[in-house]
Amino acid sequence: MRWCWTRYAANMTGDSSLPVDPERGQVVIPWPKIEPRKQVNPTPIDTLEKDVAQPTLALGPVSTIPEPLVPVSMRAPVPKDQAWSNAYIFQPEARADQSMQAAMPLYLGEELGPRFARAKKVEGWKARREMEEIAREKEIKAAVDAWEAGGRDAGLEDILSSGIVNLEGVHIRSRTRKEIREAAAAAFDADLAAAKEAAQRAHNEGKRYDTEKGTWVDGAKGLKAIRKRLRKARKARKITERLEKLTLTEAKNQVIPEDLRAN
Repeated sequence: MRWCWTRYAANMTGDSSLPVDPERGQVVIPWPKIEPRKQVNPTPIDTLEKDVAQPTLALGPVSTIPEPLVPVSMRAPVPKDQAWSNAYIFQPEARADQSMQAAMPLYLGEELGPRFARAKKVEGWKARREMEEIAREKEIKAAVDAWEAGGRDAGLEDILSSGIVNLEGVHIRSRTRKEIREAAAAAFDADLAAAKEAAQRAHNEGKRYDTEKGTWVDGAKGLKAIRKRLRKARKARKITERLEKLTLTEAKNQVIPEDLRAN
């Protein structure tokens, strides 16, 4: 569909074969003719229109979807129970379950979405921040509980009055709850920064984290780097060996020093 109107030439030079509007005395510029599109016979690799119109997703009744997987509203987030989608992909025999067939459309956006999408990166960053904050508060609470269980530095006065420690002129007092929390938070932040630095170093070295062993192991990138390093060392060693075994013979325009002739 397009808008069409009568077009007139504002000014013409020379003779023209275009029609002239008798009422306005101006040359009418016609629109170009649109050639009808030719129907092309489908090739073996084309999909026919009747095949495109056929439904390919057979949804079961809503009553078969497990209740925990049903969003509370259309604006609610997609369920995050990854076990259902993993079973559908890695266990083909589980696809016969009618409830799984009915629940799979809820995970299509999660499965077909790009892994490194901006929304997923932000979501993962927020989840890590929440986990770090929870672990931080748990560590701080444990430090405060241990301090209170130990009597809140109650034995400090006994140690100072026993004469074992000679700190004359130095004012020493018991720690406060705020100081305990600040010290525990600083220690947690330092350990977290060290763990992140170690993880980044291991990632740069081509290692991957083994969840079963709980340690970093050499990954495909790391093994490739090791092979490259060994190959480079072996090449340098062979060059050194060839230089050590190199012997010179007398030839034209060649002079061998006197101190090396005996060797």
